Amino acid sequence: MAIITMGGLSGGGARALGPLVAEKIRADYVDRLILADIARHVGATVEALHQREERPPTRGERFTRILQRILERSAVTGAGGDPYFG
Repeated sequence: MAIITMGGLSGGGARALGPLVAEKIRADYVDRLILADIARHVGATVEALHQREERPPTRGERFTRILQRILERSAVTGAGGDPYFG
């Protein structure tokens, strides 16, 4: 997933501009406050989430993502989602 980060001084307009840019490029908008909620939900810190997102994925994580995509696509095409298939 591509990530675009916007920053600036308080009152600089990044919070107002961020959702507009995300809508224009058809991307998800994630605010720092949302990250704080996610961190609290999973029992981690915002810094831990940030560090996890910055490090490159391990071989196991890459394999898991590839396998997940394959399974998602098979369900979309009907091979995995149709109980009468095969």
